[in-house]
Amino acid sequence: MDSDLLRSFVAFAECGSFNRAADRIGRTPSAFSMQMKRLEDLVGNKLFEREGRNVLLTADGITFVGYARRMLSLQDEAMGKMRGHDSSRPIRIGCPDDYTQKILPVVLRAIRKVHPDAKFFISVNPTILLRRMLDQGELDISVISRSEQGEEGYFLRHEPGVWVSSPIHRQHLANPL
Repeated sequence: MDSDLLRSFVAFAECGSFNRAADRIGRTPSAFSMQMKRLEDLVGNKLFEREGRNVLLTADGITFVGYARRMLSLQDEAMGKMRGHDSSRPIRIGCPDDYTQKILPVVLRAIRKVHPDAKFFISVNPTILLRRMLDQGELDISVISRSEQGEEGYFLRHEPGVWVSSPIHRQHLANPL
């Protein structure tokens, strides 16, 4: 299977948008779209569905992403070994400061289950910067804040907002707050 098609497909799964994925891999959106059509023809299943202006992965698409990642990982590992390179470069992970204690350890443990010898490079920055770094290929994965209607990534956790004030102040009684 053509690794370029797989890399493009994984880029879509990570970006959540044809335009951002095309930009990440250095193709025009129309060339990217033709690649994804070729991939669907090759696997014989519909991998994408349109919901208004959004393009989403179908159930088959979600299943195939896992296989695509595994095939690419195995190919990268084999090529690294054959070329004598250390294929164990650190996994570059981004995370906002407020998620480093509760969410980041869970993510790291999950990665370690699959890749016990993984090394990590952690970038702690605001979400807006992490999104830019991810889109520019400076990070492999990132934990970011997004709205519930956001199109990219995978949902990890919902954090409810909490108001905290001093007992001597009565700001919480003001209307509007």
